[in-house]
Amino acid sequence: MAIGIGIGVPFRVNFSWQSYWASRSLFFLDGTIITVGADKYFKDKSSAARNFLITGYDFATDWTSGFPFKSASTISAPVGDATLIAADTGLFWYDAGGTPRAIPVVSLFQNIDYLNIIWCRHIAQVLDGDGVETYEPRVMDVFMVDGTLSASDLIKANTYFNPSSESTYWLNLTGGNDANNATTRALAKLKWGAIETGLASGTVNVLTGVDLSAWTPAKAIDRYGKGYVSCPRCASGNSDNARTFEHIIFDAANAANWFDCGTGAIFSNITLRKCLFKNALNTGTGIGKYAAKTSDNIKLDSVVINQGVISRMVSCGVTEIKNSLLKGAPTGFYLNAEKYVTISNCKINVTINGTLFLFTLNAGGAIIGCKITNASSGSILLDSNATATQTKFNHNTVRQGDITYAVGKYIHLKGANSEACDNDIVLTGTSVAGTDNASQIIYVFGSTTPTVERNTIDFASANFTRCIEVFSNGVDCGAAKINSQRILCRAAVNCMVLSLDGEKTAAEHHLFDDFEMNDNVIYMPDYYGLGYGTAHSIMAHGNNGQLRRNYVNGGAIGIIMKSQGAVVVADMSGNKIINCKRGLYVKGTSGMEMYNNLVDFTTGMINGIYVEKNIAWVSESTNPHDNILIYRGDGTDYAGLICLDSADNLVGFTSDYNTLYTTQAFVVKVGATTYTFAEWQALGYDLHSTLLTEAPVFDESEL
Repeated sequence: MAIGIGIGVPFRVNFSWQSYWASRSLFFLDGTIITVGADKYFKDKSSAARNFLITGYDFATDWTSGFPFKSASTISAPVGDATLIAADTGLFWYDAGGTPRAIPVVSLFQNIDYLNIIWCRHIAQVLDGDGVETYEPRVMDVFMVDGTLSASDLIKANTYFNPSSESTYWLNLTGGNDANNATTRALAKLKWGAIETGLASGTVNVLTGVDLSAWTPAKAIDRYGKGYVSCPRCASGNSDNARTFEHIIFDAANAANWFDCGTGAIFSNITLRKCLFKNALNTGTGIGKYAAKTSDNIKLDSVVINQGVISRMVSCGVTEIKNSLLKGAPTGFYLNAEKYVTISNCKINVTINGTLFLFTLNAGGAIIGCKITNASSGSILLDSNATATQTKFNHNTVRQGDITYAVGKYIHLKGANSEACDNDIVLTGTSVAGTDNASQIIYVFGSTTPTVERNTIDFASANFTRCIEVFSNGVDCGAAKINSQRILCRAAVNCMVLSLDGEKTAAEHHLFDDFEMNDNVIYMPDYYGLGYGTAHSIMAHGNNGQLRRNYVNGGAIGIIMKSQGAVVVADMSGNKIINCKRGLYVKGTSGMEMYNNLVDFTTGMINGIYVEKNIAWVSESTNPHDNILIYRGDGTDYAGLICLDSADNLVGFTSDYNTLYTTQAFVVKVGATTYTFAEWQALGYDLHSTLLTEAPVFDESEL
């Protein structure tokens, strides 16, 4: 029984299109990958068993099938296959001498040269609600006809492989204006001049292998470098705007630039889709032109940049790079953009040396859903300008070795409402020591209402002075959110892990209201047996805010709130501080509520709760209540479960309903005076609190 779907396309129960095409093909590659010795191949599912070699295999380790568009690999037909060489009349798989060509993924257009001989099926990308890729785009089925397709099979092929419609215009660099492509396609026939005068809009087709290095029409892009079309679509209109270039290989071996935006004209709304940029540039500007232009809205979609540099796109107006593979080791900036630019779902493996940046987003931008490896050895991954409107760094995966640039603001965000959320960052190498306060992994600078949430950061360098820092720079920045991080601090023994306006001058900080630093999990150096150092786990220097439900293990200081005498509406509540030298710490801040916290120390503790003056500013009206404070050590460095550095801090101080345990005789210290529990209660404090006589035992899940 057959049921019709589409136009003239029969469908049967349990019908397999792959089996259908495999039986009519010289080969059928369905995307299955096999390993033979040290080599990878795409497996031929036809009876001919013509497997295609994959050279430069760079697919993900968990890749299962298909040829990913984000790949610099090439495939090659079998060597010396006389039948296939004879059938390849368009010289796509083999050159004129019968040598297999190295074919990149961008060359696999759905119907090569519209000759109805070689067909390729493209599988679309799938995104989640955040715009992050969950399924990577790829070429799955590559099929070469054994003979001529029947009329009905041709309909089926166009439906299944779905190529875009063929234009009536074909580009010819040498002459001829015949628009009848059916009779003269093999001559690559149409002059650009005829297109400018006769084509208002639409697609211009260029044959496989046509060299465009000499193509310099007055109204087209000024220079291609040594570009040639590997598959047959180069779409453009007859104006300076709204041009799309698809399936083109740009080879810069003999040119200064890959894609030069011109010396006089202004270009806007340019799209480069499924193109390959190859070979290193010695002096060129890559995509764009380093000159005073006002070009805008230049987009890169599913491109592969195998070597070289996207450099100095300062005025070229690149506004989007998506679904692309970016590789290389340039001598300059990789991307230096003056326009707001979005970079999404790209694979990035670039080495920058010296004091330069991988991405400089001068007007702001967003980097979303990218996988970044070895991205910035010797330099900075992301920098943004003070004039940036907004900068986002969300849903990215970063894997980085050594960083040799001393001033290491590795990810540097500026602009209103900046975000760094849902990133997975592992920095396994070392970094050069930067100046104090100048080496941060994530640094948000002068941003109103910034958000830094749900990041996982694992780092091993002792030279980062901050892991995450949000800094107001003397600007009233409103609310800030630094929530739900998971931080593994393996060697940064003098690092502030989470810092809100940390150790800055009075004029620079204390300008965040209603901040949140909640639900963070931080493993500090002593957890890994590396000692405490002076590492601050969480430091807030603001006005009103929350420090809630955080977990800290093995730091010099668990949580500290600091100011210059501000009266705050703030609380530290629901936190678990394990084996830190100081647990909960208030300095120069009045009005702090501290409740429902657990502070538990085996060794090395100085204080469970510490209330300190900040120079002349007293910490008044501190209220610790309903906390569990435990000290299990031998007394070394112990200075009380509760400690106030001065009696001045007793102004408005209340403490009650706490559960206490210590191995030492005294429980509280004020200035130089120590108090047993009974002595402390005699002063009117902790009247409803409990002093345990045996060390409590917790289930591991409670910690």
